[in-house]
Amino acid sequence: MDANVLGHCSNTTDRFHEASVDYVSYLVGSNEVLLFDDTSGGTSFSGSHLANEYTPWVSTPGLAQSFFDLILSSGRFKFYEKPPLPTRRVCARLVPRNKRDQIFLGLATCSPDRYLVSNDYDDFDVAARVAAKRELKVTVEDASEA
Repeated sequence: MDANVLGHCSNTTDRFHEASVDYVSYLVGSNEVLLFDDTSGGTSFSGSHLANEYTPWVSTPGLAQSFFDLILSSGRFKFYEKPPLPTRRVCARLVPRNKRDQIFLGLATCSPDRYLVSNDYDDFDVAARVAAKRELKVTVEDASEA
């Protein structure tokens, strides 16, 4: 899940607010696992690019913080190593302007479901979403589609 979904939970004026709240609420009641990039041998969030991306949205009380606390306290997370270099190159080509979104997309290739929820249509425009499905077998949907 892209960090913007958590951000939209807190922003009541955003067009994705309601869908993001619904999606995160679904995740709270599910057994879904949140994935993190592994930069420390699976022992710490301190070097995780994705954990750092989530931090601004989970630092204040609200649904995003409650969700994140639940994921951590229940052990519903996994660390994954970087995908192979050819996969990272495809991610860089599909999402050239945003290295963090490249990491989110690359991590989705490591997940069993190969699924990424992102409300970001600047970096994950329709063409990038179609190409991710075709080239990486990753489905990228926004929170209203998830």
